Amino acid sequence: MTLTIRKKGNKNFWHYWKEFEYSASDLVAIFDGDYMKVRSEQGRVVFAQKGFLFSDVIIYDDTVGGGAETYPTVIQLEQRLIDLGYIAFTIDGAVDWGSISGTITNQTDLIDYINAKGINGGTP
Repeated sequence: MTLTIRKKGNKNFWHYWKEFEYSASDLVAIFDGDYMKVRSEQGRVVFAQKGFLFSDVIIYDDTVGGGAETYPTVIQLEQRLIDLGYIAFTIDGAVDWGSISGTITNQTDLIDYINAKGINGGTP
């Protein structure tokens, strides 16, 4: 199960998975262990629930005519996306997360919290 991310321009990233082509400005990238999960800011699952093993994520920087890029670690994958200005790491406005309470130990807990509280359109 491969996710392809293609940079088409400034803040313009297209995602390809199976027969789906997707581009949005409200994405959150979650790196959980060796997996990358793509969610909307509201916590909605985009593509696979489990996410993608880092080695199954292929990046193309079409703005420079680059070839397929894969990375040997999840950290290197995350850093490359940051360096490219991946939309999930660029914040143009503030998101109202509300008052967070309870124990949040990782990003998955945060997504679950957002869904449970219905923050910014999340559904309990």
